[in-house]
Amino acid sequence: MGTVFRLPDSGVPQQIDLRLPISMLVCYITAVLCAVGHHILNLCLHGKPVEELSINQQWVARSGNALAYMVKVLLVLATGTAYCQCIWQKVKERPIRIGHFDTLFGVLDNVFELRRLRFWVQRPTLALTVLILWSLPLVAIITPGTLSVVDKPTTQPAVISVQQREYGRGLYAASVLADNGTVIYGGARSYLKGPTMASLVETEILSVGHSATNLTYSLDFYGPAVKCTKAGDQLTENLASIITQYESTNKSTVVFDTWVPKPNSNSSQAIVDGAIILDSDKNRDLRILDQTSTDATTIYYTLAPPPSSDTSADAPIYVIQCSLYNASWHLNFDVRSTGEQTLTPSITFENWMPGWSSINPPLKNGTETDTIFDYAGLMETFGAVTTGRLEVPGDPNLPFVQTSIALETSPVLFADATPAPFTDGAMITLQRTLEQTFTNMTLSARYGVLPRQDLRGDTPLLSLVDVDANSTFTRNVYDYKSRDLIISYTLAVVWSTVCILLAVRAIRDMGAVYSNNFSTVVRVTRGQTRLDHLIVDENDRSGAEPLPKRVADAYIWVGKEQKMGMGIGRGRVGTENSVRSEKSTRRWWGRQKVMDLETPPEKDSTNVLAKEIRGAPVGNWI
Repeated sequence: MGTVFRLPDSGVPQQIDLRLPISMLVCYITAVLCAVGHHILNLCLHGKPVEELSINQQWVARSGNALAYMVKVLLVLATGTAYCQCIWQKVKERPIRIGHFDTLFGVLDNVFELRRLRFWVQRPTLALTVLILWSLPLVAIITPGTLSVVDKPTTQPAVISVQQREYGRGLYAASVLADNGTVIYGGARSYLKGPTMASLVETEILSVGHSATNLTYSLDFYGPAVKCTKAGDQLTENLASIITQYESTNKSTVVFDTWVPKPNSNSSQAIVDGAIILDSDKNRDLRILDQTSTDATTIYYTLAPPPSSDTSADAPIYVIQCSLYNASWHLNFDVRSTGEQTLTPSITFENWMPGWSSINPPLKNGTETDTIFDYAGLMETFGAVTTGRLEVPGDPNLPFVQTSIALETSPVLFADATPAPFTDGAMITLQRTLEQTFTNMTLSARYGVLPRQDLRGDTPLLSLVDVDANSTFTRNVYDYKSRDLIISYTLAVVWSTVCILLAVRAIRDMGAVYSNNFSTVVRVTRGQTRLDHLIVDENDRSGAEPLPKRVADAYIWVGKEQKMGMGIGRGRVGTENSVRSEKSTRRWWGRQKVMDLETPPEKDSTNVLAKEIRGAPVGNWI
């Protein structure tokens, strides 16, 4: 079993030194206060924008790390002190090998000492304290991560300036002053073709501009709008007769064609298109803009299925009429900082807009006239891109004829104009597509930001209107996960409390306070000549690793003085033979030796490392 030393106690009652217990409690209380302070700090920062705080974000993180570090250090100090008391309580209760003594103290610095599982299983209280001690640093890892910076959407009211091209200022059409003082229509502004073509290709409204934040706002205005419906039966029959005769003559099928009322004609007279019926003066403008209708400026579209297409329409030719109206617009803007936008119009048709030449009395120079001409300019541009025809020859070897810009550039419009199968429902879809095309063109021309806008001559005529908007943007704010911090600190504090309570019990039982200082070990082993007999050479005395096995197997027993028979027990040296009278008991964690100090050991010169003291009390008392 090895040699046994019972290290001496003075036998004199001593007063407990309270400095170490007080420092343990101070560290514990300070750690709890730092944990509470960390929670309060994070609670105050939760939801606060990073940029609005005077404290730099780095210093906030450093403060949290510092508090977590203080909690860890202070709890480790308190728990380490408590563990030390538990050690000395155990070594005072029963003998312990010097090698095991090294394990008990070495585990404070070397976690690999926990590999001696059997040793720690036999000492569950010390094992629990050590595990708590090594787990406490985790709070310094977990708790700083409970405060982070996240993106949080924030909405604030804002007043923004919106660029627009107002109607009635000649921005969409030109006017010509006649000799008699009247004003006549001079044609659409050429710049309208740019946004119109772009909106056709993209099949959406042009960008109204970029913003650093997401903006939502609304605008109300009066502007032009187109309503597309199915034409009357009489007009449909007339156009069907004209087209059928043309198809028979040319051996082809007119799939798509566009018509406008002929100048100086009434509703019973013919209307013209781009090829079948021409106006007498060959004026192209008269084929894309209705200038004479007294009710509403109108464009007619004739649709027919291709030669090999399925059809369930009521008539072989379907006619759509699109009429120009003055409308009340309520427009909702949703402009994103990414460049995406959604414009949702709500249109209320007020009154139709007649052909300008049919208005009596003749128009005079003024804002109202400019507004009529601006509407006409938009309608002319719409007619310029949508008019034309799609004609499929009867001979499949011949190419088809396609003269409509809209059908050529807009895949959506082309697909809706040539549906398969050809049904009345498909024609209703085409009506909505034509209306949406005019809407996209109108809003793009009014609010769109055009390329190199600064080079256009109408830039000084643009107006800015102040609008109340909601600005939504993401802000970097502090986000505090309080549950994680509270759980971490609570577990650390609770288990530290358990360790401190174990230490208080140990101090009460021992009646003294111990530390893990070198001086403590020196004092409890002073004057032991038998230790000198164990440490026999210079290598042993150097203290260098490894620890000799005979030294590691020697037992040390530090305990209270107890009166046992003859004298006061302080310590003794024995061998395996000399401890044969030991009584043994069993506990769940292993065998515990109970020393019977009243039984003298047998003499064995080969094992006893110290001389027998003549006349000494029984048991080789020192």
